Amino acid sequence: MEPFAAEMRERGRVEGLNFTGDRRFTGADPSMAPALDRELVALRVDVTVTAITGSAIATRRASSQIPIVNRIFSPSAEEI
Repeated sequence: MEPFAAEMRERGRVEGLNFTGDRRFTGADPSMAPALDRELVALRVDVTVTAITGSAIATRRASSQIPIVNRIFSPSAEEI
């Protein structure tokens, strides 16, 4: 999540100051995504950020009103 937080800071957004991050993780069980997304819908979040396409699909099924940011990871040169 640090790259996301760094990008938000560059845009003038600081967690705890002018935005709140509420994290949910499915871990190794992607079947948890629909329940977690229903929680986020109930919290009335402004946007969701996901790194897994399946989670983005579950979010869209839970609400068509919440914008979804689907992060795509690419390995750094050190990881290749």
